[in-house]
Amino acid sequence: MGYGGGFYDRTLEILRSSGPVTAIACAFAAQELPFIPTEPTDQPLDLIVTDSGIFQPRS
Repeated sequence: MGYGGGFYDRTLEILRSSGPVTAIACAFAAQELPFIPTEPTDQPLDLIVTDSGIFQPRS
């Protein structure tokens, strides 16, 4: 999600340092990939809402 600058990740990290935060992303189902590489600074998503349904990413 986003533009690759880590802005969402840094924002979520700051917000989560103050308490629980639910991160929900909106995307098109056609954008789904079998594997997405992650970096240590990436913040997890709690839900992804698409035109095909609502998904809970694997941890």
